[in-house]
Amino acid sequence: KVSLPARSLGPLRRLARWLVERHKGSAEALRDEDVATDRLREELLALNGVGPATADALLLFALRRPVYPVDRASYRILVRHDWLDPTATYDEARAVIERPAAGDPDVLARLSVWLERVGRDCCRAGVARCDRCPLQPFLPEGGPREPETF
Repeated sequence: KVSLPARSLGPLRRLARWLVERHKGSAEALRDEDVATDRLREELLALNGVGPATADALLLFALRRPVYPVDRASYRILVRHDWLDPTATYDEARAVIERPAAGDPDVLARLSVWLERVGRDCCRAGVARCDRCPLQPFLPEGGPREPETF
Protein backbone atom coordinates (compact mmCIF):
# COMPACT_ATOMS: atom_id res chain seq x y z
CA LYS A 1 0.00 0.00 0.00
CA VAL A 2 1.32 3.43 -0.97
CA SER A 3 0.38 6.50 1.01
CA LEU A 4 0.85 9.89 -0.62
CA PRO A 5 0.14 13.39 0.60
CA ALA A 6 -3.11 14.80 -0.80
CA ARG A 7 -1.20 17.54 -2.64
CA SER A 8 0.54 14.83 -4.73
CA LEU A 9 -2.69 13.41 -6.11
CA GLY A 10 -3.51 16.27 -8.50
CA PRO A 11 -0.16 16.17 -10.33
CA LEU A 12 -0.30 12.35 -10.41
CA ARG A 13 -3.77 12.44 -11.98
CA ARG A 14 -2.62 15.01 -14.54
CA LEU A 15 0.42 12.88 -15.31
CA ALA A 16 -1.70 9.75 -15.75
CA ARG A 17 -4.15 11.63 -17.98
CA TRP A 18 -1.23 12.96 -20.08
CA LEU A 19 0.18 9.46 -20.48
CA VAL A 20 -3.20 8.00 -21.51
CA GLU A 21 -4.33 10.83 -23.79
CA ARG A 22 -1.05 11.69 -25.48
CA HIS A 23 1.02 8.52 -25.40
CA LYS A 24 -1.15 5.38 -25.48
CA GLY A 25 -1.23 5.04 -21.68
CA SER A 26 2.00 3.14 -21.37
CA ALA A 27 5.48 4.24 -20.35
CA GLU A 28 6.79 1.24 -22.28
CA ALA A 29 5.04 2.37 -25.45
CA LEU A 30 6.31 5.90 -24.90
CA ARG A 31 9.83 4.57 -24.40
CA ASP A 32 9.58 3.01 -27.86
CA GLU A 33 8.10 6.11 -29.54
CA ASP A 34 10.39 8.34 -31.53
CA VAL A 35 9.58 11.50 -29.56
CA ALA A 36 12.33 14.00 -28.83
CA THR A 37 13.31 14.22 -25.18
CA ASP A 38 13.02 18.03 -25.26
CA ARG A 39 9.44 17.76 -26.50
CA LEU A 40 8.52 15.28 -23.77
CA ARG A 41 10.13 17.53 -21.17
CA GLU A 42 8.10 20.53 -22.43
CA GLU A 43 4.90 18.47 -22.26
CA LEU A 44 5.66 17.36 -18.71
CA LEU A 45 6.56 20.88 -17.58
CA ALA A 46 3.23 22.11 -18.98
CA LEU A 47 1.41 19.90 -16.44
CA ASN A 48 0.44 21.87 -13.35
CA GLY A 49 2.47 20.62 -10.38
CA VAL A 50 5.32 19.11 -12.40
CA GLY A 51 8.58 21.03 -12.07
CA PRO A 52 11.95 20.53 -13.76
CA ALA A 53 13.33 17.95 -11.30
CA THR A 54 10.13 15.86 -11.41
CA ALA A 55 9.98 16.02 -15.21
CA ASP A 56 13.62 15.00 -15.50
CA ALA A 57 13.22 12.19 -12.95
CA LEU A 58 10.31 10.78 -14.97
CA LEU A 59 12.29 11.10 -18.19
CA LEU A 60 15.32 9.35 -16.71
CA PHE A 61 13.83 6.63 -14.53
CA ALA A 62 10.55 5.84 -16.34
CA LEU A 63 11.53 6.56 -19.94
CA ARG A 64 15.31 5.99 -19.87
CA ARG A 65 16.08 9.37 -21.41
CA PRO A 66 19.57 10.84 -20.83
CA VAL A 67 18.65 13.73 -18.52
CA TYR A 68 19.66 14.37 -14.92
CA PRO A 69 17.09 15.43 -12.30
CA VAL A 70 18.93 18.05 -10.24
CA ASP A 71 17.69 17.87 -6.67
CA ARG A 72 18.80 19.91 -3.68
CA ALA A 73 21.45 17.35 -2.70
CA SER A 74 23.05 17.37 -6.16
CA TYR A 75 23.06 21.15 -6.20
CA ARG A 76 24.68 21.36 -2.74
CA ILE A 77 27.35 18.84 -3.71
CA LEU A 78 28.17 20.69 -6.94
CA VAL A 79 28.40 24.07 -5.21
CA ARG A 80 30.29 22.89 -2.14
CA HIS A 81 32.93 21.30 -4.37
CA ASP A 82 33.15 24.47 -6.48
CA TRP A 83 32.00 22.63 -9.59
CA LEU A 84 29.05 25.00 -9.99
CA ASP A 85 28.49 28.67 -9.28
CA PRO A 86 25.83 29.14 -6.57
CA THR A 87 23.87 31.44 -8.88
CA ALA A 88 23.68 28.86 -11.69
CA THR A 89 20.32 27.98 -13.18
CA TYR A 90 18.75 24.53 -13.01
CA ASP A 91 19.74 23.85 -16.63
CA GLU A 92 23.34 24.91 -15.99
CA ALA A 93 23.53 22.52 -13.05
CA ARG A 94 22.01 19.77 -15.17
CA ALA A 95 24.59 20.33 -17.91
CA VAL A 96 27.49 20.02 -15.46
CA ILE A 97 26.34 16.51 -14.56
CA GLU A 98 25.07 15.39 -17.97
CA ARG A 99 28.19 16.32 -19.95
CA PRO A 100 30.55 13.68 -18.51
CA ALA A 101 27.84 10.98 -18.67
CA ALA A 102 27.90 11.26 -22.48
CA GLY A 103 24.19 10.57 -22.89
CA ASP A 104 24.16 7.27 -20.99
CA PRO A 105 20.93 6.98 -18.96
CA ASP A 106 22.37 4.12 -16.88
CA VAL A 107 25.28 6.30 -15.75
CA LEU A 108 22.93 9.20 -15.00
CA ALA A 109 20.54 6.98 -13.01
CA ARG A 110 23.35 5.50 -10.91
CA LEU A 111 24.81 8.95 -10.38
CA SER A 112 21.42 10.31 -9.28
CA VAL A 113 20.97 7.57 -6.69
CA TRP A 114 24.57 7.87 -5.47
CA LEU A 115 24.52 11.66 -5.15
CA GLU A 116 21.19 11.46 -3.31
CA ARG A 117 22.84 9.12 -0.78
CA VAL A 118 25.90 11.34 -0.42
CA GLY A 119 23.60 14.30 0.08
CA ARG A 120 21.53 12.48 2.68
CA ASP A 121 24.47 11.01 4.59
CA CYS A 122 27.17 13.68 4.22
CA CYS A 123 26.26 16.85 2.37
CA ARG A 124 23.21 17.93 4.33
CA ALA A 125 21.65 21.35 4.25
CA GLY A 126 23.20 23.52 6.92
CA VAL A 127 25.80 21.04 8.13
CA ALA A 128 28.24 19.29 5.82
CA ARG A 129 29.78 16.10 7.20
CA CYS A 130 32.88 16.23 5.02
CA ASP A 131 34.90 13.93 7.29
CA ARG A 132 32.77 10.94 6.20
CA CYS A 133 32.16 11.95 2.58
CA PRO A 134 33.59 9.91 -0.33
CA LEU A 135 33.99 13.19 -2.24
CA GLN A 136 36.08 14.87 0.46
CA PRO A 137 39.33 14.58 -1.56
CA PHE A 138 37.72 16.74 -4.25
CA LEU A 139 36.82 19.68 -2.00
CA PRO A 140 38.35 23.02 -2.96
CA GLU A 141 41.30 24.32 -1.00
CA GLY A 142 39.97 25.92 2.17
CA GLY A 143 37.01 23.56 2.50
CA PRO A 144 33.51 23.46 1.09
CA ARG A 145 31.72 26.48 -0.33
CA GLU A 146 28.27 27.08 1.04
CA PRO A 147 25.33 27.16 -1.36
CA GLU A 148 23.51 30.48 -1.20
CA THR A 149 20.19 29.47 -2.69
CA PHE A 150 18.21 26.62 -4.22
